[in-house]
Amino acid sequence: MTHKMLLAASIFCFAVSAIGLGQGFTAGDKIFTISGIGSSTEGFEDNAFAAQAELGYFLTDAWEIDLRQAVSILDEPGSDDDWAGRTVLSLDYNFNMGCIVPFVGFNAGWQYGDVMDTCIGGPEAGLRWFVNDTTYIQLRAEYECISDKLDTGYFYSLGVGFRF
Repeated sequence: MTHKMLLAASIFCFAVSAIGLGQGFTAGDKIFTISGIGSSTEGFEDNAFAAQAELGYFLTDAWEIDLRQAVSILDEPGSDDDWAGRTVLSLDYNFNMGCIVPFVGFNAGWQYGDVMDTCIGGPEAGLRWFVNDTTYIQLRAEYECISDKLDTGYFYSLGVGFRF
């Protein structure tokens, strides 16, 4: 019982301190994020792994526009590994809650390489957790619609970012 109370008190203290730090974003902030990405088709038969760089700008304290570039290695059963690139522009709304900043938005872009060249786009959501005034850890999930195949896929990323 004592362990449960200690755990509950620790979670409460972490939540209160995270909300009170007030790091969030303000209009004019710029961000740069490096992420690792994993993706899969709906049935998880085809998988890919990628590295991504992101440059963003805050139009207001909440609205952010990003340009992302990723390079992927694709692992599909029964075929050689392929490479792909994707360039995406996104618009996200950030909920400034102190050092924890959830966001939701939409992205659209182009996928190219050994795979089919096609338009991609879809909704996304994520979370940034500031570890100090300028550095954060970012988690993001995207649901992508692929225009030429009327297919869908999921993209998950974990990265580190910097506000400047």
